[in-house]
Amino acid sequence: MTRLFTLFPLAAALFAQNGADPFNKPPADVDKALRERITEFYQDHVTGEFRKAEQLVAEDTQDFFYNTNKPRYDSFEIARIDYSDNFTRARASVLCEQNVLMPGFGGKFKVPTPSTWKLENGKWFWYVDQSTLNVTPFGIMKVSPPPADGTKAQASTPPPITSLTSADFALGKIKVDKDSLALKAGESGQFTLANTAPGLMTVAWINTPGFEVTPDRADLKAGEKATVTVKALAGAPQASALRFQVMPTGEQVAVDITVENGTKAAAPAPLPAASLVPAVFPLDTIKVDKDSVKLKTGESGQLIIANTGPGVMIIAWVKSPGFEVIPERVELKAGEKTILVVKALAGAPKASTLRFQVMPTMEQVAVKTAVE
Repeated sequence: MTRLFTLFPLAAALFAQNGADPFNKPPADVDKALRERITEFYQDHVTGEFRKAEQLVAEDTQDFFYNTNKPRYDSFEIARIDYSDNFTRARASVLCEQNVLMPGFGGKFKVPTPSTWKLENGKWFWYVDQSTLNVTPFGIMKVSPPPADGTKAQASTPPPITSLTSADFALGKIKVDKDSLALKAGESGQFTLANTAPGLMTVAWINTPGFEVTPDRADLKAGEKATVTVKALAGAPQASALRFQVMPTGEQVAVDITVENGTKAAAPAPLPAASLVPAVFPLDTIKVDKDSVKLKTGESGQLIIANTGPGVMIIAWVKSPGFEVIPERVELKAGEKTILVVKALAGAPKASTLRFQVMPTMEQVAVKTAVE
């Protein structure tokens, strides 16, 4: 089975930081009302009726909605809703099917799209907290006001690239309390990552064979810390290194691991940045029962996808010309499985590949197809 890796940092961070909360179950009428408003709002984006969508936008966000680009979607489905403030605020994650272009690959994806909603006068409205729009990992981006005399402001000269990548400005903001960890097979240890930057940083980690790595969070606000628990599994190498990538700076942080009576194996070489995932979930947790499927034109086959990870995973798929893919469900809790029905339509290519995107890890699973 072929596996590819890409990065959608914002979407992945969204899913990584919002786990299921059984104690935050909304009243049925509140949840129903919000789902109806979300459905109406995104359906207007499917049909391109943005004037209608504007009626669902909060008054303090009307100008923002009017001045921003409004994407057209092919379809959408509500993936999850997280409530707050006594069920008067909500964050919705909606899978929006749209064309996505990436270097060397493109197609139609169901992309997780975040939106925020608030209850006003008994109705739900889409809104954006615009005070957070200028917040960057390096502080709040300030926009100079226009000149008092009404003349057009001159564009400021951007700082040189070297000043944007210097250690004083951006790098070295994630601090580790120790640079090495000594363990015994079956034993766990911990170290701490601290964000000393004035804004949000996201920590990605490489799934290292022989070790179970469990960070208590992936997103670190200014001044926050994350505790990382590392367990040496049976067969762990004597010497290895756990590597973490910091986003958006792209720098890597490494912690050396030694295991008493571990197996003799060379420490792994650094992996390319494209294989790093901004999430608390390990890679390779979505399993497919087969890596290829053979069909006849007009015939259907099935794939079984299982979530072996520790939390909720969402499956999105790329629309492949000539095939119809019907999932039993798109959201899988830990240990759950789903059946995907694949039908070869008239004109389906003899050889093709179906690709499925896994959120929040953003890993891709590929299944080959052969059509007689």
